[in-house]
Amino acid sequence: MEENSSRIRLDDLESRLLDILIQDARRSISSIARELGVSRPTIRKKLRCLQRSGLIKGFTVKLNRDLLGFFEIVFVFRSSDPEKLASKLESIPEIAEVYVTTGVENVIAIARLAEASMLKKLLNLLSDIDTSFEMRMVKRVSRKEPEIDS
Repeated sequence: MEENSSRIRLDDLESRLLDILIQDARRSISSIARELGVSRPTIRKKLRCLQRSGLIKGFTVKLNRDLLGFFEIVFVFRSSDPEKLASKLESIPEIAEVYVTTGVENVIAIARLAEASMLKKLLNLLSDIDTSFEMRMVKRVSRKEPEIDS
């Protein structure tokens, strides 16, 4: 792995290792080493290096929130100060993600709610923010991590 300025350049082994971990972060070092045709110590060393560099920030569990009864609502805002609005939105517990974008509708917030009564509370909180917004229900979510190129 090469670090120049703020960008990290990965070698082929690191790229393939990350692709495997993106698919299944619980894979054993032995299994990964076997698949990549290298030793376990090599994989351990690469993992430590990727973690120390900050590229790997952690290993998480992906929940199927539908099975827990969660639903997602997207809020699209028009703001003259999108960074300030994003900071306000980030402080609201029900808001899971906030994006500042280009264009007229320049802030997107995604709320994950466990029950409909939470929506009313959230709408009351959002009505205190002095900016216009639209609300949209999320019907389908598809997230895919891109493959890592070295």
